[in-house]
Amino acid sequence: MTNHQANQYYLSFQHNQLQYAVPAIAVQEVFYLPQLNIIPEAPDDIIGSVNLRGDIIPVMDLNLRFGYPPIDHHLTDSIIILNWQEIKLGIVANQVNDVEAIDTQVITPELSHDHPFLDLKQNRFLDGFLQKDETLTLLLNLEKLLRYVDDHDLNLDDDLFSLDEFSEDGEIDEFSLEIDQKKVDDSPPIVKHNLFWPQATAQERQVLTTRGDRLRERLRLRDLSGLQPVSVFKLGQEFFGINLPYIREFIDFKQVT
Repeated sequence: MTNHQANQYYLSFQHNQLQYAVPAIAVQEVFYLPQLNIIPEAPDDIIGSVNLRGDIIPVMDLNLRFGYPPIDHHLTDSIIILNWQEIKLGIVANQVNDVEAIDTQVITPELSHDHPFLDLKQNRFLDGFLQKDETLTLLLNLEKLLRYVDDHDLNLDDDLFSLDEFSEDGEIDEFSLEIDQKKVDDSPPIVKHNLFWPQATAQERQVLTTRGDRLRERLRLRDLSGLQPVSVFKLGQEFFGINLPYIREFIDFKQVT
């Protein structure tokens, strides 16, 4: 097997000071955190759903999935939409990194027994680990991760919880609290709200709402018959086009031999 065949492309991202990676081929799109709609009776790690041009997609917080306490959200957070075998899931990321090629031969399926990450539910949702310098990357198993969401009967009715919880001045009205009594370990119970990110300010809420409105807009259908996809590039001051089916890949090189 050649080195090119052994490499697979992954999108890496950081969340709660941990670095994860998912196969790039399963990434549909990435966008900044919008307003999410709460899903009643969803697992604790499913923090809501996003209406992506009419497609209602559940959103998971990996921080909660692996048993860590909740952390604050920020407007700089992103949502990564995964699409695998017609199952879609959004995951929250504090920072999205670049797509990079990873040699599958350097991926280890497990860690030493004295490693603190063994506390993670790695046998269910992690496909392996990659140690590079001082950075440990957790490779997510998409089949188990997305099947976990598919196995839950989630109510994704986007109209159940709309922005009616807000008053006209942007302040948050009264919202109910529900203590999850299913937690039997020593960790503090997770407090559920019927409003996503209830600590957000009025200005932050307006930004979230604007982002959500833009994501809900359906693409205008156009008659694309007779059109042909091309790759356009610039050479000097001129633009050229090549039929897309003839393009194999785009690479960045610094030196030609």
